Amino acid sequence: MQDPAGRGSGARGRARIAGSTLAAALALACAGSGPASASAPSLELSSADLTQGGPRLVLELQTSGPFALTELTRFPDRSLPGQSWICLQLLQRKRRQLCLGPPKRRRNVLALSRPSADGRAGRRSLIRARLGRASATRVRVSFAMGAAGLRPGRVGWSLQSHWPGACAPTGLACEDSMPASGRMARLRLDSVRPSGCTHRGPAFRNHGPRGRKRIAIGFDDGPSDYTNAVLRVLDRFNSQATFFVVGTQLGGRTSVLRHILDSGSEIGNHSYGHDIRTSAASMRATNRRVRNATGFQPCLFRPPGGAVSSGLVARARALGMTTISWDVDPRDWTSPGASAIASNVIANARNGSIVVMHDGGGPRGQTVEALPRILSHLRHRGYRFVTITELLGNRFTYRR
Repeated sequence: MQDPAGRGSGARGRARIAGSTLAAALALACAGSGPASASAPSLELSSADLTQGGPRLVLELQTSGPFALTELTRFPDRSLPGQSWICLQLLQRKRRQLCLGPPKRRRNVLALSRPSADGRAGRRSLIRARLGRASATRVRVSFAMGAAGLRPGRVGWSLQSHWPGACAPTGLACEDSMPASGRMARLRLDSVRPSGCTHRGPAFRNHGPRGRKRIAIGFDDGPSDYTNAVLRVLDRFNSQATFFVVGTQLGGRTSVLRHILDSGSEIGNHSYGHDIRTSAASMRATNRRVRNATGFQPCLFRPPGGAVSSGLVARARALGMTTISWDVDPRDWTSPGASAIASNVIANARNGSIVVMHDGGGPRGQTVEALPRILSHLRHRGYRFVTITELLGNRFTYRR
């Protein structure tokens, strides 16, 4: 249990702020004065509760007046009049905000952005959320820590609301926040790593479903000295990937493996010694080293060199792994230049693509240099970068 002062621990850490206990501190920050206008519903905050439940954060809030999600602006701009919004402000190394809003293609989403100094939403994306409403004034929404770019450790948070025409006689907007002091509440996020994943469907895949704008990148031959640089770029663009690791490369790199999982990405098996004819023993040895370092059991196997055979696919499936190939190959291992790598991926990637790239096996500076351009360009076209497990419609499992 955690209180607003920031004390607490455990996999279900909590920071709760309630209007009943902080009534004296919760004065509205109104631009005007006098009674509220009846023309707009009040988004005055009555309570706010942020908790961690496994790999997800859960926000529960209540307002003094009823509201509809369709009335809320996903990406607010303080310079524009007439906007209503409810946003969770988060601070962990960088400031970001998650705002409630209407569903997107019948799916509940939160709007993730990095607010600028002038109050406008900066870099933008939508993340999936689970949302429930007990009443017209209460909302419970949960989202994946990794999708919001959060990692284990302390995070500062506050909840803010804004609604137009609610403060008379000026008619200017009202704002409310919890805590009202301007200081953020604190919550410690515990490390919650996946232990494995479900797998269903064909034993061999070289792409995912074509009906949704999602792409997965699989990085081969690591971990290496380049892996952390790749992870930093992924974090910057709020994206995930799959890292197919070689067993002989894992010595002394436990922290990198854990970082991969903590960031929301996943680890796959790429044989023990980059064996073109991979034996079951080679697969088992790599899985064992990954499991001993992280507690995670890989459920994906990528054959070195893309050398796929029916026997290899059967051996991987017997060990609980789906064999993964690709449909986009920029041949970054030949060092054609960062521009050529990026242009190849941008030109050929489409819905459900699996891209093969490399974070090990040689100098990979060009790959690291190309990655921001790839992510920026394709995200601008509406694509999300996810793990291969998520792309294929499977789920991670977690220890209880």
